[in-house]
Amino acid sequence: DQGYDVFAQVVWGARTSLAVAACAAVASTVIAATLGLLAAYSGGWIDDTINLLTNVFLVIPTLPLLIVISAFIPTRGPVIMVLILGLTTWAIEARIFRGQALSLRNRDFVLAAKVAGEGTWGIIWREIVPNMVSRIAAGFVFVFYGSIIFAAGLEFLGFGDVNATSWGVTLYWAQNNSSVLQGAWWHFVFPGVAIALTVAALVFINYGVDELSNPRLRRPVRKRRLLLRLVSGRAAVRAEEAR
Repeated sequence: DQGYDVFAQVVWGARTSLAVAACAAVASTVIAATLGLLAAYSGGWIDDTINLLTNVFLVIPTLPLLIVISAFIPTRGPVIMVLILGLTTWAIEARIFRGQALSLRNRDFVLAAKVAGEGTWGIIWREIVPNMVSRIAAGFVFVFYGSIIFAAGLEFLGFGDVNATSWGVTLYWAQNNSSVLQGAWWHFVFPGVAIALTVAALVFINYGVDELSNPRLRRPVRKRRLLLRLVSGRAAVRAEEAR
């Protein structure tokens, strides 16, 4: 009705949607890694305080919390969206990072660093973090595609900058213009497909990172190939004997 090119909106809106989600994922991952590692290594009242804060954010549903926060903020825009998402989506990964850091805290290389007189932050960032890079990368991808969904949901409900161009805003105008009732299916199908394909791709990437970082999930490719060669060789011998 307004003469907008939906294809151009979906392509151009990918910049805003992916940039907002990526920045929010970076902020959330940094907060989660810092709090999780600090809680695991320090223990005591610091661990109890961070655990209490994490439990509060885990108990409150994320999307309603985002809606309430967005409703009370007068300004709208990508920066505000990044701050809202980054400051509210860190709790799950913080709990995971804490659990993994607890398993590394009493390793020999950490105890050797303590004996050498290395400080708390030095041990965390030089000894523990390098052994958690793969898990941190997987956590970043997880928050990344979660932020895409949350940002699109908030923009669809009208809590974003409706004058910007993004996937969620395109869906917002599709709803506002009653595209479903008018039969203009392309107005809401293509941004929805873009969100779905992007999230699916990031989920597969997350599975791949987890498989590469977790030795238990690695596929024994070499052993499988040797087994296939052995089986095929035995089959050839049996065929020759049958002849």
